[in-house]
Amino acid sequence: MAPKNSIGDAYKLFFQNLFNFQGRTRRSDYWPVVIINSLAVSFVSGIISGIFSGIASSSGSTALASIGSGISSLLSLALTVLELGLVVRRLHDAGKEWTYLLFSLIPFVGWIIVLIPLLKDSEPGDNKFGPNPKGAYGDPNGFNQGYAPQQPYAAAPQQPYAPQQQPYAAPQQQAYEAPQQQAYAPQQPAYEAPQPQAYEAPQQQAYAPQQPVYEAPQPQAPVAPVAPPEPPVAAPAPAAPTAVQCPQCGTTVPAGFNVCPSCGTVVQ
Repeated sequence: MAPKNSIGDAYKLFFQNLFNFQGRTRRSDYWPVVIINSLAVSFVSGIISGIFSGIASSSGSTALASIGSGISSLLSLALTVLELGLVVRRLHDAGKEWTYLLFSLIPFVGWIIVLIPLLKDSEPGDNKFGPNPKGAYGDPNGFNQGYAPQQPYAAAPQQPYAPQQQPYAAPQQQAYEAPQQQAYAPQQPAYEAPQPQAYEAPQQQAYAPQQPVYEAPQPQAPVAPVAPPEPPVAAPAPAAPTAVQCPQCGTTVPAGFNVCPSCGTVVQ
């Protein structure tokens, strides 16, 4: 069995596993911490209550005495919360679930029912909550506190070496197995019946007459009036022929003739 831890080691494990609800805790690591904590809280609560009661009696105020009682109650409640994980691990060591604490709600006898497994020794061997803290090696988490001395190493005596000779085994001949012939059977092609295609009815489109789109008349720019063409200028009428005189003989040549009748000279 592993030796018991000192009070300092018990407090070290208590603070390391302050809110740890797994594993087991032996009695030697539970009761010293619980007893010292209860005495310390009772001492501090007594001092605080005495101070507030003295002030209340001198001043005649009862409210100060109530404040002192409230502070003492808060200290007791804080201690209960801090020791809850330690109590659960001690119940695990005795083989009880955390629900066993609900028996404390029973008036008068509830605390006695819970106190019995807290006073019991550890369950021998391992249980469903872990190994026995009295016989297990200490682990880094502090769940299972304990020490197991190491056994000295004893070397096994060495035997003198003797080579082993294996007996000669003649090679085994394997029996000849004729190859098996498989009967030939032509494979018949599987007949696949034609699959009827589903008839799809032609889709009729709903006739909707198209309405003519009304186009508003676009305004046109006014066309400038075209000036009438100017009438052609008539060519001057040729001058009527006049009678001329012959330059040779001076005879008057009648109009329309260009030859002098007297001398025969051509008149221009």
